[in-house]
Amino acid sequence: QCDWSSDVCSSDLRLLEQLDLLLDQALQGCQARVARRLERLAVSSLVCLGRHSVSGWIQAAGEGSLDWSGSYRLFSQQRFAAEDLFAVVRRGVVAQLDPEAPLIVAMDDSLLYRGGRHTPGVGWRRDPLGPPFHTNFVRAQRFLQISAALPHDSPAGAARLLPIDLRHTPTAAKPSLKASAQQHKLYRQQARAANLSLRGAEQLAQLRRALDHDASPARELCVLVDGRFTNSTVL
Repeated sequence: QCDWSSDVCSSDLRLLEQLDLLLDQALQGCQARVARRLERLAVSSLVCLGRHSVSGWIQAAGEGSLDWSGSYRLFSQQRFAAEDLFAVVRRGVVAQLDPEAPLIVAMDDSLLYRGGRHTPGVGWRRDPLGPPFHTNFVRAQRFLQISAALPHDSPAGAARLLPIDLRHTPTAAKPSLKASAQQHKLYRQQARAANLSLRGAEQLAQLRRALDHDASPARELCVLVDGRFTNSTVL
């Protein structure tokens, strides 16, 4: 039973109902067992205290005494398509825009700090929060994110950015000096394919195709980036 006021309880119930509707749209192609597990973890992520890790979500769901392997396999073996989750958010943002208004998105890369040495894609990277007079390095994963702007009525020109795409963009693992010439050649090919500007251009092209697929071919797409992406590859 809820000890809060009836207004708070009703608003929480409406929030859960809307979350269920969004998850139902995003998980139509998943197995029923996978969808149920993902729904439990999604709700747990909203009420989890402390670090929002997979283990924290499991504890918040009241499944701490059960087998954890299924929840970890959900992410490590990609049992669901993250693109389907973001597609629901993207279509929701577009539905809130005027028919003639452009879809404005912002793209940038970010780091997710990691301490483990065996986490996929972890490497030494320049710390963006370090002082300008000294370069610091941190162990982290690199991600590329695209967020869509949802305008506000007041004040004029204000908007809220909602993530509609998030991709892990690791750099290629450099071989040792004793590696063969073929391994070094393969590394150079992988390094060119992992170029951040190239990956950003690919994500923007995919976003344009997704808008066309959503019956919005006439809607203009405006992209905001910083100096890192203002180059010939992206343009």
